[in-house]
Amino acid sequence: MANFNAKIIGVDALMKRFSQAPDKINTQAKYIIDEAILNIQTGAKRDVPVKSSKLKNSITHRSFANGKASISAGNKSVRYAPYVEFGTGNIGNSFYIPFYANINSNELKGYAATFRRTKLVNSPHRPFMFNNFDIELGIMLDKLKTITI
Repeated sequence: MANFNAKIIGVDALMKRFSQAPDKINTQAKYIIDEAILNIQTGAKRDVPVKSSKLKNSITHRSFANGKASISAGNKSVRYAPYVEFGTGNIGNSFYIPFYANINSNELKGYAATFRRTKLVNSPHRPFMFNNFDIELGIMLDKLKTITI
């Protein structure tokens, strides 16, 4: 009777690579997310309408940590950021929300509606945050798909 042997070479190296994968993926993803957050902040500061620079100076970010990153506009002394972003005028019975490729328009309309005020009617929308978020979200997702181990 004939003997048959097979040997797989490189399994140890492959297993080592797989065991290191989560750390490599997390490191690369964190870098990509932080880059996107900084780009959103830069774009928002570039695009925000400026009267006194208070709104522009209130645009801040927090780098990726504990599973989240954030960017915000406005603070206790600058409470009008959403009114600049979404406006206060009506088209039909809702705020006008531009088309964004990567953002759910219905969810954004619901969010914008939380800032509806009757005293400030017909201020135009002047998007500065969500337009940059939409662009950078698409770029970030494409980059995340290219992560290698």
